[in-house]
Amino acid sequence: AERLAIHHNSAVELAGRLSRSGLIERSSDPTDRRRILLGLTEMAEARLASLSAIHLEELRRLRPVLQRLLKALG
Repeated sequence: AERLAIHHNSAVELAGRLSRSGLIERSSDPTDRRRILLGLTEMAEARLASLSAIHLEELRRLRPVLQRLLKALG
């Protein structure tokens, strides 16, 4: 919650939705039973890899436009 700058209850709800969607797994922290650790599932890793590839291709496509804009500003 702190890293996302949201309330604890909102983080718990978000984690619940991600867990129900099969994107994260929850586990207890072995050193502090009050904490819950979250980890990405293989499905989440695959989706992130796919999105990263799509975004990288979009940046490559926009590169000439971005370079012209930066040159105009410089």
